Amino acid sequence: MKSALTLPALWLSVSCASRILLLPVDHGSHVNNLVIFGNALMSAGHDITLLTSQRHANVVSRMNANATLLYAKDNDFGLLIESMINTVLSGDSFSGFSDIIPAFRNMSKLLEEEIVFYLTDPEIQNAVGQCDLAIIDGMDFYRPIYALPYKLGIPYITVTPRVDPWNLGVPAMPSIEPFFPVVNLDDNSSILDRTKNLLLYAVMNNVVPLLIEMSNVIAEYVPEKPYKSLAELFLESEMIFVLDHPVCLDYPRVEMPHYKMIGGIGATKSPNSSPKDLKEFTDFIGNSPFVVLTFGSMIKQIPESRLSNILRAFSKFPNFKFIMRNLASETKVPTNVKMAAWIPQ
Repeated sequence: MKSALTLPALWLSVSCASRILLLPVDHGSHVNNLVIFGNALMSAGHDITLLTSQRHANVVSRMNANATLLYAKDNDFGLLIESMINTVLSGDSFSGFSDIIPAFRNMSKLLEEEIVFYLTDPEIQNAVGQCDLAIIDGMDFYRPIYALPYKLGIPYITVTPRVDPWNLGVPAMPSIEPFFPVVNLDDNSSILDRTKNLLLYAVMNNVVPLLIEMSNVIAEYVPEKPYKSLAELFLESEMIFVLDHPVCLDYPRVEMPHYKMIGGIGATKSPNSSPKDLKEFTDFIGNSPFVVLTFGSMIKQIPESRLSNILRAFSKFPNFKFIMRNLASETKVPTNVKMAAWIPQ
């Protein structure tokens, strides 16, 4: 929805910034979100510099040709994120989350390599230092990146895929504000749902920061500036845009003048015709109701044990048809299910 970009584009258009730096997490969908931001801002007359990994060249090719591109050293940081998600999916609840801790440690080390490169490379420092404003991906484990604009004295705003009012000084109740993307809350949610939501927030806000090994990044790499914690730097964002919005639900969400929901920015393309195999399946469906199931760009293949449970559930609804994103599988697929390696949006 292009309208989702109206607020940030207007805000930045009336600001004094003209050279804007984009700092996405090293993952394709995150890079894509900031590419969309960058194109909208360039159409408003701003100059854009994008700092990302070379392996996202395909996504970056969608960027306006006049943008300045800076590439970091490639490492396995983004791939490790996907591996960590699959680790959780592959095990039961306990083993999955216990295995995720060493994976998070490894990811933290790769993140440290990336951020140290940004903080010490003369070319990066020179290019970034000419920017008037930074737009930063605010994922929890990416918070050390705030050291870069702080070091160079650049104001910044945050674009985050996760609802996080408490760390941003916005009053909210965890029994009402849902933890994205695990829990959805509405007027009929049970006390168990609300308790689970509270526990997830507690873990994310208190345990995850302990796993980020660069908590001392300011003291080590920005000694010329007053010491600030990562939490303080995050809190000092000029604006926060949350890439989340309950488009299928209807209940109030927490917002403040500097904290706005802008979910849906990825839906900027006009719809294209469906691939031949999907069109044949939907034509075969006729007027039957159908469901599209996809878990986002990080989850390309669901473990067989979990996939079989999903397909077994689908088979119990023969009057419904299901289109599901998943790579090739040995699990027998019911006749009312169509699996595809990619589903156009």
